[in-house]
Amino acid sequence: MARPSSALWVGALTIGTVAVARADDFATTKYPIFLAEGFGGGDYYLVEETLEASGATVCDQADDQVPHFAGSEQRAAVLITQIEACRSEHGVSAVNFIGYSQGGEDARVILKKRPDLLASVTTVGTAHRGSSGLADPFIVCATKQQLGVPCTAQEQGAFDAFVALGAVGGDPDAPIPPDPIGVLRAQCQFSSGTNVLALAVCLAQGFDVGPTFDLKYPQGLPLSSCGEGPAFIYAPGFRKVHLFSWGGTAVLTDPADPSDAVLQGTAAFQGPESDGLAERCSNHFGKVLRDDHPWNHLDLINMREGLTGASDPTVVYREHAHRLKLLGL
Repeated sequence: MARPSSALWVGALTIGTVAVARADDFATTKYPIFLAEGFGGGDYYLVEETLEASGATVCDQADDQVPHFAGSEQRAAVLITQIEACRSEHGVSAVNFIGYSQGGEDARVILKKRPDLLASVTTVGTAHRGSSGLADPFIVCATKQQLGVPCTAQEQGAFDAFVALGAVGGDPDAPIPPDPIGVLRAQCQFSSGTNVLALAVCLAQGFDVGPTFDLKYPQGLPLSSCGEGPAFIYAPGFRKVHLFSWGGTAVLTDPADPSDAVLQGTAAFQGPESDGLAERCSNHFGKVLRDDHPWNHLDLINMREGLTGASDPTVVYREHAHRLKLLGL
């Protein structure tokens, strides 16, 4: 066989280099992607690595700075400082914010207070309007225990399910025991406001319940209970901040994952379609990309070492980064 000419070799190498570059820049967004964790500090597993392998710049906040157990106003104050540091480090004007679980409610605080920091906001598995059915009975039982009053069977079940979830779904470096006031403030934020005892506890502490929080920070929420929110809001200077969300509706997804059984316990306090903690319609925010992924609440960030069933959640993050890229974000 005749040896190719040097020109052919150069051409082949050039084509190969271009192909690799195109593969590597699939997720190369204009603005860095900022990953925000949820209540308890549960961390994304291999999401950052997947995005970076496809060309994305990722700002993943330090676990020990954002409070693991606090309301979203307290958490957002720290996140704003971190976003400013990310902007400065990379010489950009904004970030693409992805908030998981409570991180999505943190994002709504930032959207109101500092929309100039954001190019887009995506919430993942966040119990927005509709709140978490686990919060009310947990608040009541936790308060009764402090007073030495017995909980009802339902209240005790919610309390036990909440504690069990912390063992499998939180940051192993989170404070033990957690700050009880911070936990209560966060759970009041997810309270429905319809349980008289839970409402009384939250009001006595001066903490917002879910409907109050929604009135203070309505950005991105749908007007109807299971509708779609606005695709964008305007930041100063009439710059669009694009809004997206996705969530899941499965609970038992991988028999090898012990956290599935724990989420089955929390799912008993949710509606018929939930990821174990957030109901299908409650995860709606901005443009709903999909609200019924075949994953549970922890699967949405690929937690428990990727034991998520037949499909890979990291692919969705990679595809979303490409979506942001095509939008010029």
